[in-house]
Amino acid sequence: MKKFVWLLLLISVTTLVSGCGNDSDGTNGDSSDKVSDVLSTDERTLFTTEELATIDSMAGEEIVVAANAELDSANTDGVITQDELERVNAYYKMAAEKTDEGKILYSISSVATAADLVANVTSVRTSTGKMVYVPYESHAVNYIKGSLVDSYYNDVTEDINASIALLDQIDSSFNAEMTFGKTTYDVDYGDVLTLKAALETAKISVALAYAYNIKSETNYLYVRDFVAQNADFYVPSDDAATVLAAQKSGALAMLKDFKDAVDYITAETDSQADDLVTAKVSDNFDLDKIYDGVVDSINGGGAYQSGPFAYDFAKLFTPLALRSYVNYDTVDDSLDGFMTASDEDLESVHRQISRYLGASIK
Repeated sequence: MKKFVWLLLLISVTTLVSGCGNDSDGTNGDSSDKVSDVLSTDERTLFTTEELATIDSMAGEEIVVAANAELDSANTDGVITQDELERVNAYYKMAAEKTDEGKILYSISSVATAADLVANVTSVRTSTGKMVYVPYESHAVNYIKGSLVDSYYNDVTEDINASIALLDQIDSSFNAEMTFGKTTYDVDYGDVLTLKAALETAKISVALAYAYNIKSETNYLYVRDFVAQNADFYVPSDDAATVLAAQKSGALAMLKDFKDAVDYITAETDSQADDLVTAKVSDNFDLDKIYDGVVDSINGGGAYQSGPFAYDFAKLFTPLALRSYVNYDTVDDSLDGFMTASDEDLESVHRQISRYLGASIK
């Protein structure tokens, strides 16, 4: 479960990086004139009075830089002591009061123990023995490290499969109550199916990140800079064909669980006011037809027509020329034949996807 929490954190960081339009100005989240006030009595003893006064006068970005330097300095001898780690964490704790970036840095560094740290200053082993990356450089993008993505493809896939196996043991008659704060919800088999579909979607997302080398070793905050500075970004990995092909069964399972969840929830006749997950489907929405069409396409039955577009979903499980498509290095607006539509519609979607994924439009 701990590793799955790390996955959620990775996804959150990725979302922040992709959606962030500007670098932090070092002032957001400032809740105190003296950031050192957030430190406990024991944490304050790690610094001199002069050091704390200096830190209190810093902008948020300056505290982040100082914390990174502290981590670098602590690791010069290849061994980070408990006192050194606590001091680094205290730095990030103060940075968290000033910037969103500091919050991310502190949330990651604070879960480690000195005994877990290894010689490489940019890496740390968690108590489960898995390799993850600690906050070292000054941009959130550095969490999308190559080895991190590679490791999580195997580790998270294993964890999610185990979670799904547990959910598979739950009978369709399952019903329980779950309380969040002061609100109690009715939890039933429809919620179980929804959770399974969500887990299967998360597993596929990690596989896509691995298969298309969506990882970075740069200090750049914007996705367009990832693409420019990382030649392998969006380029299929050496084993992408195997990885993507393996996701087909997971995609089919996800679609089935999603459909079954909607069918189960919409078939309920009792009050849904206290249900954890509810669903409402319009009369003209033919879920069975959509499900059958998409599944048939995934299984090689041809393109699925939706409005002006036809999608050959089977192609999603083979490596696509995503980088050249995002970069507009190709005149192929169909993404290797995945989409079929009018030239105008294909070009419009090509531009939208390229902007979303961060490349410069030529």
